[in-house]
Amino acid sequence: VFTPTVSLTEIWRHIAVTVDGTSVKAYIDGSQVGTADTLLYSLASGVNNFAIGAYHTASGKQNFNGLIDQVRIFDSALDAAAVENLYNEKPEINTSNFETVLYEGNGGSQYISNVGFKPDLVWMKCRNVSKDHRLYDSIRGATHFLEPNNTGSEGTASTSLTSFNANGFTLGAASTSNSNNDNFVAWCWKAGGDAVNNTNGNITSQVSANQDAGFSIVKWTSTGSGGSTKTVGHGLDSTPEMIILKNASSSTASWRVFHNNIPSPNNSLALNSGEAAFSFWPSVSSTNFGLAASVTTGESSGASGQDIIAYCFHSVSGYQKLGNYSGGTSGYEVTLDFTPRFVLLKNSNANTGWLLVDSQRGANELYANLSNPEDTSSNNIILGTNKFTLNTTGGWYNSSGNTYIYLAIA
Repeated sequence: VFTPTVSLTEIWRHIAVTVDGTSVKAYIDGSQVGTADTLLYSLASGVNNFAIGAYHTASGKQNFNGLIDQVRIFDSALDAAAVENLYNEKPEINTSNFETVLYEGNGGSQYISNVGFKPDLVWMKCRNVSKDHRLYDSIRGATHFLEPNNTGSEGTASTSLTSFNANGFTLGAASTSNSNNDNFVAWCWKAGGDAVNNTNGNITSQVSANQDAGFSIVKWTSTGSGGSTKTVGHGLDSTPEMIILKNASSSTASWRVFHNNIPSPNNSLALNSGEAAFSFWPSVSSTNFGLAASVTTGESSGASGQDIIAYCFHSVSGYQKLGNYSGGTSGYEVTLDFTPRFVLLKNSNANTGWLLVDSQRGANELYANLSNPEDTSSNNIILGTNKFTLNTTGGWYNSSGNTYIYLAIA
């Protein structure tokens, strides 16, 4: 079989064993220490219960002489890189509420372990190849995705994001999120973990809210009540300044984005489209938001029982800002009370794209409404100390006579 090359006594060790067919590999502290191509015992079902730290014999159970912690079982054999990721995952507590992580796809199973907290929302995009954006959240559950660049209904892929983990998330072999040798970005938010019922509207919602971050995930089921306005509790302690909503059951309903810096009545944008602002949101308050009767929210005749999801944000001093600026001056600086690591912005007056930049990718741009790979030649939006700068007067960024709305996060 194999013999460990390091001492296993008097110190915590990370041990992993993979079984793939008849091949067994053993790893200690992220490095392979042995392999065996012959199994002495089959992994067949039997009369004994499955046990960790014990060995069943004819004369009874023999217990492991030591301590075991943080046991994980996977449904497929991890490769060497995945085992190394497990060993190197962050042991310290990450007190942030948002992280951008970059990773390279491996075409198999992969644990993205460097987020530093258990994310409740993961928005991922392939950087070098044209692929749809994917959004996963903890309320709808792992493997269930939405694509902000189109109107598609919720999809399910067993080999996509397969779990939310203590320090990140685990991926299967799905090409949209983990194709071999492709480069990906994942923007990760921490909400409030498991959802709770919220009755602050006339529709009961399930909410996962992070008050410190001004962020919540809200899910509810439509009633199909015709023309009557429905209200849904958002779970935050302040009025949301931005709400991103999708009817997850509809394959034709556009995404709807409320932003309080767009003057009423045209206070809504479509995340999957570059179109200018239009009227949609009846009300947004400190406890709930109102829903117009429409296919988008399921609140129309015969549309009951549809699942609606919303992501809500409000400004938090030193961390997050929802704001706007008037375009027209090249080199214009949008000042903040923190150094931004992520900016999402859109021209609210014209048919232009949704721009996404972050500190990990520098000035490279992605577009929320497009499946395009990132633009590596752009330097139109520069993230700086307590500001971001617009180095152009182009219509997507900073043109005269237009109002631009943004979400910036530290």
